[in-house]
Amino acid sequence: MPGREEKESSMRTCTLTAMVLLVGLSLPLSAWGREAGDLVARYDALFQSADKPIAPSDEYGGTLAWGESYLLVSLIEMAEATGDPKYLDSFARRFDAALALRDSALGRRDVFSHRSLPVWGSVHYSKGQYHDWLVHTGMVTYPAAEFVRYVRGKPALARYRTKADAYLRACEEAVAAHDPEWFNGPDAGEGYYWDLYLRAHLPLNQQNALGRTLVTLWLVTGKPAYRDKAQRLARFFKNRLRAQPDGAYDWAYWPGLFDTGKGSEDISHAAINADFAALCARHGIVFSEEDMKRFARTFTEHIHLGDGKFALSVGGGASADASYASQAPRWLTLTPWDPKVWQIVSAFEESQGGPKNLLTISSLLTWRPRGTPTSSP
Repeated sequence: MPGREEKESSMRTCTLTAMVLLVGLSLPLSAWGREAGDLVARYDALFQSADKPIAPSDEYGGTLAWGESYLLVSLIEMAEATGDPKYLDSFARRFDAALALRDSALGRRDVFSHRSLPVWGSVHYSKGQYHDWLVHTGMVTYPAAEFVRYVRGKPALARYRTKADAYLRACEEAVAAHDPEWFNGPDAGEGYYWDLYLRAHLPLNQQNALGRTLVTLWLVTGKPAYRDKAQRLARFFKNRLRAQPDGAYDWAYWPGLFDTGKGSEDISHAAINADFAALCARHGIVFSEEDMKRFARTFTEHIHLGDGKFALSVGGGASADASYASQAPRWLTLTPWDPKVWQIVSAFEESQGGPKNLLTISSLLTWRPRGTPTSSP
């Protein structure tokens, strides 16, 4: 028999799912005066120019995590938004190439663990020493886990099951490679990852990047261990959030194990944390509807400064940072809790002459008004 926690979790999930559908119906029926089909055509044109082989490198962790992963996420979003399997074909081709670049395939070793692991190492951020950053594992495996979730949920996509099974194995192997870095605590119900190079626990966004993979692996495998770790990471994050006077959330880039830290995280790294919280909330893990409204308020009232300007950090402030404005679309995942998020981003993109980024287009389509055509004319 399900316990009280499981019943409440199920009820929250149903409520939040209904919210997603209602938000989609409440938004205006066009984006920047264009039909969604025009956005699909724009995406396809941009993808054609971006669809180049992964460049040879002495490290692949950073290259894949902070570039390729966004492209891969956009392909999954396009597949779901349009139902066109061509995006899955492109995804498989590119992710197969990424798998061939894992340390275990190339014989590269982390200088701190002295192991060659099925992940992607980097010489950046560790003073030139080759290191397997957990955040890179999270950024690269999350879109692959999403591929598995989407394919397994669609009987019509049975021809992709072999690929999905292979990607699931790869994701599970990559996540398991970081098991020695996991610790429960410090407070009840919390958990965190420790880094051998930093000799400290990881910043929030670096942990929660893998947290998204953990949630999705739980969804596709049903293994309690994945949910447990995701839940502990979510609680670690939630316990270090700071409420602003208007109820919005603020948080530090790197809070301590026993305190909430100082300063506010930049809106680029923070988007990973917001996305993790939204994913958890949609599946009844730790974050409530009220929590998500607070995250949405962070974007609408503190990050967005009006007139197409955006703050540098989640704490807001009077000064805008134009270099970070392009990160605003990564907050679209909060749209179910406040339609203003989508409206702000779409208005900003219109002011820029339309979206020029693959992930921006796919995310705007993902949270588009339901009923808008999504196939090219």
